[in-house]
Amino acid sequence: MKPSKGGRSYLRGGFDYTSTSIYYADNIWSVKSPYGIRGPRFTGKTFSTRNEALRFCRFEPRCKAFTYENGRFLFWESSTLVEKAGVIAFIKRGDIVVAEDYIWDQQSGITFNGYDTNKVYKTRDEALKACAARSSCTAVTRETDNVFRMKTGTKPRNNVKKTSYIKGAEVVMHEKRYFTKLSDMKLGTPNTGKGYGSESAATRACVKSSKCTGFVLHGGKYYVTYSWQLYTKQDYTSFVLNDEKMNYVSYSTVGQNRYWTVSSPYIHKDLYGGWISNRRDAYKACLREARCKGVSYVEKYRRWRRARTTTLVVQEGVAYNRKGKIDVDSGYVWQVTINAKISGDYLDGSTYAREPKALDACAAKPACTGVTRVSKRRYKLNKKTDIIKSKGQKAYLKGSQSVQFNNVAWPKIPGQILKHRYGGWEFKTYRQAMGMCLQRRNTCTGVNKIATRRYQLARGNTMKVSENGAVFIIGGNYVLLPRIATISYTTSYQDYLWKYSSNSEITGGYISNRRYHTLDRARHDCIRNRHCTGVQWINKKSYYLTRGTLTRDAKGKKYWFKSGKKETVGGRVWSHYDHYKLKGAKVTNKRYSALQQALIACGNNGKCFGVNQESNSEYYLMKGSEIEVSRGSQAYVQGDAVVVYGDYSYNGLSGYQYVDWLDTTIYVTVGKALTACSKDPKCSGVTKITNKKFRLNTGKRVKPSTGCTLYPKGGITTTYYRFTDTGTMWEVRSPYSALIPL
Repeated sequence: MKPSKGGRSYLRGGFDYTSTSIYYADNIWSVKSPYGIRGPRFTGKTFSTRNEALRFCRFEPRCKAFTYENGRFLFWESSTLVEKAGVIAFIKRGDIVVAEDYIWDQQSGITFNGYDTNKVYKTRDEALKACAARSSCTAVTRETDNVFRMKTGTKPRNNVKKTSYIKGAEVVMHEKRYFTKLSDMKLGTPNTGKGYGSESAATRACVKSSKCTGFVLHGGKYYVTYSWQLYTKQDYTSFVLNDEKMNYVSYSTVGQNRYWTVSSPYIHKDLYGGWISNRRDAYKACLREARCKGVSYVEKYRRWRRARTTTLVVQEGVAYNRKGKIDVDSGYVWQVTINAKISGDYLDGSTYAREPKALDACAAKPACTGVTRVSKRRYKLNKKTDIIKSKGQKAYLKGSQSVQFNNVAWPKIPGQILKHRYGGWEFKTYRQAMGMCLQRRNTCTGVNKIATRRYQLARGNTMKVSENGAVFIIGGNYVLLPRIATISYTTSYQDYLWKYSSNSEITGGYISNRRYHTLDRARHDCIRNRHCTGVQWINKKSYYLTRGTLTRDAKGKKYWFKSGKKETVGGRVWSHYDHYKLKGAKVTNKRYSALQQALIACGNNGKCFGVNQESNSEYYLMKGSEIEVSRGSQAYVQGDAVVVYGDYSYNGLSGYQYVDWLDTTIYVTVGKALTACSKDPKCSGVTKITNKKFRLNTGKRVKPSTGCTLYPKGGITTTYYRFTDTGTMWEVRSPYSALIPL
């Protein structure tokens, strides 16, 4: 360099690095400049406005970030930053919390080093308030229930049992919109033609313009800006436009045995078809069409419509996106995808041999997002949410917390309640409230928890924030299958039918404290006692008469529930399978409205092997004889005509065998084996091992066994019969609990 009179030199320096965070929908976004993204583009689609870009990326799971380059917004599958002049990067972060004039990034499974103080807070909001007031506090970590601590560290470390709230930018709110407040920062090139005397006046001017990106404070005046570029500049304070202040709610639910993700206040952008009056009919209409991607409740019309795409727009209403199969277990709703896995590294090194154990472990860890069945008896926990194809594997994506009541799944949403109360009732338990809500299901949409032991019914779909409250949204019907393996069939004794079930017990107490040493003696006295509902086995030589009518799982116990006098349908016996259906095609498309009609028609049709029950009054004749799991369905498999050997009736129960053998004798025909069993009082039944191999059994213990068939002595597997009492004919369907007078 050399002197030059009147000259001035400008030396090139480094980049002007800026960083902030903004709020959009229910997510926090990091904004960094000058940075681009290293990695693959998500799509070739581009947008010209930031809100369009935020909306698009928010609802695309594979979109991790987008950049503003040359007047357009581009989308990326990666969030890895790389320096790039003139480019702004917007990176998707976690769920957002706006409290105490700050944005907080909620991240599960991480914590930070260093405690800011020794004080322990019982609630999240108390801790956030204290952290906002201290410049040294960088985050709040939930360490256990009701234990929140302030942290000073800036580098997160993994801890699957903890959840942290990272302090972001300071925000202010005007005209129901948030603005990120940045000191010593200049946003774009302000419009200096007109200055405003207050924040509220500048906000009103900004909101009126679709191109406005915020405003700046300089020299005591506020100026509107139209650029997203930030610069370091002393004596300037910038206010970057964020999203509207709205109550954003997201959860997952059950509908028609399918998994649905729910977002509010959103509706689908591309709606079609006529208006539908209720959610259940909307679900059904959508599931009938492959092109339907979801349904939306439009608050303005209080009606539902179907959607062609999953693209959402902000509007008063609720959007339900259609997903795949579902499971409800371990207190959560799970999206189940076959031949798929959850992408990314596993949460930790733990491996589980059984699905229930893996789901329980995932439910107990906030950082766990789901479970992948890697192979048979090998389940791993995940920490990402993307599902990708993988032959032979199975993905369980964790959804919302859920409570099961009366065969209905109720998603639980903490911190929210439904806005409109229904009725003046108040209950001490959520189960009492849910029972009343189900009775008024046409109007009641959920149960609000107002405080401890205070529950109220609610209607509508609009929610509002309640710090200590929660809402249980009424979901779809969903029957939980028992975790304990149970064997159930119907046996006969003294012309009465008895429903046997292992690993179960009858609730409601005993008739008396008398203990019976044999089952037959207990059943003999039960028949002669009009208050007796069945016989409960506790342990060896311990049988008791019961008075209750409800049952529950109880490992190691078993019961015989007294039903009524036996009768078959159409001269045949029928094996009943709960939550199964027969595979194959229908014999005809004819629908039967009564079970008895369908069973008799099937027995008289040579092509019919059984009956599928698809609803309370829909029965179809089926050609197939194999069954498969189908929640909510019922299968009735046709057996042979009742065969009597030595005053005992037998009928096969396929897929099971007895555990204890009576002797070593092998019989080559079923007739010879059953005749021998009828003559031996110690014989409890016969097991068919192969077509020409039958053995006698003793005891009542049975277990699943592919290819085998057991024949309980004195029992027939039937689900339908009639009996007469006090001059009235009664129709009994097992395992239903109601007796229907004819």
